[in-house]
Amino acid sequence: MTQDEKDEEIGAAEYVLGVLSAEERATFEARLATDPALRAEVRDWTERLTPLAETLPDEPVPPRVYRQLEQRLFPAPTPLLGRLGFWRMVSFGAVAAAAILAVIAFTDPAPTNPAPTLVAQISGEAGVTVAALYDPQEGALRVNRLSGAAADGRALELWLIVGDAPPRSLGLLPTDSQGTLTLTIVALTEGILAISDEPAGGSPTGAPTGQVLAVGALSEV
Repeated sequence: MTQDEKDEEIGAAEYVLGVLSAEERATFEARLATDPALRAEVRDWTERLTPLAETLPDEPVPPRVYRQLEQRLFPAPTPLLGRLGFWRMVSFGAVAAAAILAVIAFTDPAPTNPAPTLVAQISGEAGVTVAALYDPQEGALRVNRLSGAAADGRALELWLIVGDAPPRSLGLLPTDSQGTLTLTIVALTEGILAISDEPAGGSPTGAPTGQVLAVGALSEV
């Protein structure tokens, strides 16, 4: 193993453990967007370290953490229908109603494992910074463009990169600073989000064609 390979292995381990500084993490994630071998190294370390994390007892996240997170990512007031807490309440009501119907029908509801809420800060040296929050209950990705914008006649396109798979488009970022992308094709569970500079209508090839302006890894709340 060469020294460069050792450095990459150490860097991947530090990334998975979450001990990199914000600047080091941003630099590492920029490399992840274009380096399949490095993504494989991260996946390997994740598989090696996850069993250790599973031995720790689960601690419920206090409701105030969700409120603080939403306020930090989306500081502008939003209508009731757009608030994450509202949708959680609606989802809870729907689950309760389904359970009642199941009892009436004398059937046992199948156990479910709710998907986690995910967040990402997508940033890069080009000056584009976007905060993203994925609500699995709605299959919706809320985005807040904190800085940067598309050039005249161009668009910012959001991509999902999982492992060695080709980037998959999640759609164009709204022209307004805040907006919601409804993900009807893919459910987010892991991976890296990247933003590229594309023609006004989006990539004509189904893959990034312009400069990658920002990247950020999805992480569970």
